[in-house]
Amino acid sequence: VSKKFYTSPPSVRFGFVGGSSNAVASPRMVTVFPGEEGTPFRVTKAVIEGRGFTVGLPTDHGNDGWQVEVRYDEQKRSKGPVEAKLIFHIDETAASSVSTPSAASTSTDTTSSASTSTASTSTDTTSTASTSTDTLAPGASILEVRLHAEVRD
Repeated sequence: VSKKFYTSPPSVRFGFVGGSSNAVASPRMVTVFPGEEGTPFRVTKAVIEGRGFTVGLPTDHGNDGWQVEVRYDEQKRSKGPVEAKLIFHIDETAASSVSTPSAASTSTDTTSSASTSTASTSTDTTSTASTSTDTLAPGASILEVRLHAEVRD
């Protein structure tokens, strides 16, 4: 049995970030592929469930799948792990060349020490609302990718 869709990479680790050295994580690209070559699909939305990361709009790369850029948001945080999920909403009923995905609204990020607004560009689409339990329309799928960074002293 093959999976309908998969991502490369299957999870994203940003390594050590922040701290006294102000370590900065490079952006990461995540690509969604169909489980069977040639299967038409469209990524309609990519959102972050959790805190600490931003994601750009999904872009269609034809036979090379759909891609998004994920970044650590560089907000000051206490030492320790920062974990979230990247959630892809996939339309299995449309060919990938039909239209471009819609933008999600930008939300704020709440850290454990204080509430701060996430500074984001117009291409960032982030959400802290739970999306994995939303009711799915027929022909729709959700795919999750785990994100991890470690804030150092």
